[in-house]
Amino acid sequence: MTTLGAIAMSTPILNRSGTHATRIGAAHTGDAIYRETDTGLVYQDDGTNWNILNPTGVIRKTAAETVNNSAALQNDDHLFFPVEANEQWFAELFLRVTSPSINSDLQVGFTAPASATASWGLAGPNGSWANAVTGATTGVAEKLIGNAATVGGAAGNWHLGILGWFYIAGTAGNVQFQWAQGTATAENTQLLTSSFMRITRLV
Repeated sequence: MTTLGAIAMSTPILNRSGTHATRIGAAHTGDAIYRETDTGLVYQDDGTNWNILNPTGVIRKTAAETVNNSAALQNDDHLFFPVEANEQWFAELFLRVTSPSINSDLQVGFTAPASATASWGLAGPNGSWANAVTGATTGVAEKLIGNAATVGGAAGNWHLGILGWFYIAGTAGNVQFQWAQGTATAENTQLLTSSFMRITRLV
């Protein structure tokens, strides 16, 4: 132990980084700060447990992604995050969308580990968006894991916000954002670079 003025200093703090899987698989060393590069969350290793210091991270699309002539939900290449059993999370998505016409629309949803539950809804791309949401009369109509929502799109660039709460039961895995065209149309519907998901671990 060293002393700095009147403050006793124990083992120096180590700054480490890596993915969620690397942290979960790492041996505890104590007094280490660990930043997950795939979630942005920051933890402190007390020698036995990982104590979360910064519970909020941002996951950003680093490349545009295209769907053409398909209404089958697919996993987004970038917008997902790892979770452990018995955690609760809040996610906010801002999606930058482009399509050549209003015909394809956009369908969105989530998958999660077995027995997870969720309450999520749309924050809307424009002032009249609520009328364009399939099966919903308001933008915050609750959706669950396995549900999807279809939003009327626009020609050119537009955006969509999504808010969601996720409760993870006894199974670890990924919360995965999915999307597709609302109506299969032979045109390119894209989620653009810098669409992002901000995640906050609640428990």
